Amino acid sequence: MTDIVKGMSMSDYRANLGLSQSTIKRAIKSIRHYLTPFGEPSPSMALGTALHTEILTPWERDYIVAPVCDRRKKEGKAIWANFQAEAEGKAIITQEQNTALGLMVQAVKGCFSASQILSAIDKKDREVSAFGGYRGLAVKGRADAIIESTCIDVKTTADASPEAFSKSIFYYGYDIQFALYNYLFDCDTDVIIAVENQAPFCCETYYLGDETLELGRKRLDICIDRIIEYQQTEEIKSYTDGKEPVELNAPRWAFFE
Repeated sequence: MTDIVKGMSMSDYRANLGLSQSTIKRAIKSIRHYLTPFGEPSPSMALGTALHTEILTPWERDYIVAPVCDRRKKEGKAIWANFQAEAEGKAIITQEQNTALGLMVQAVKGCFSASQILSAIDKKDREVSAFGGYRGLAVKGRADAIIESTCIDVKTTADASPEAFSKSIFYYGYDIQFALYNYLFDCDTDVIIAVENQAPFCCETYYLGDETLELGRKRLDICIDRIIEYQQTEEIKSYTDGKEPVELNAPRWAFFE
């Protein structure tokens, strides 16, 4: 049984037990990746958080803009100390990123399909959390928005073109994410609003095709298989089992150059 919770804060969501999609999908590379602690959020991740806030939950302030000051001087040190106190628990972006953020928001508003989708989302249906079980494991998810049986997610990217973003879906495991979310939220359609985080700041909307969703389900189960195997054996594997050398050949694309 899955519990759907609306209006839950991010801190409360993180405090709840369960494997998130961001943790699960790391196992697609190896259990060693799955077990590696997450590092500090990258600048691009902080900018992504800021964009989510601006277009999904503007009534919340999950990010803050770092001031420009000379921290070598007394005045600058005081400004920075006040900023650090205010920035506790928030994503930090630079002044330059804040300028980019404004252009990204403009791009979303200027994209007809994206603006139509966002305008149709009720406030209570944004940042929806779910907690349940999958094949014996406690799992959880936090969707940007849910409209009936459609899961909507906002992604920032360097290149939002169909060719490039289709690769990003598999490189970053978005297909695995949506496979889990479709299970937790009982959705059958997945829409991504892809926004470029650099000039020219294009915005596109995509929905995942049936083949992609099926592959995502298969890759989700591969991840779960590996996690369960690790829990049972405590064996930490890398890309292979490491018991003997693996034959290595040129990638397929090399034969078509």
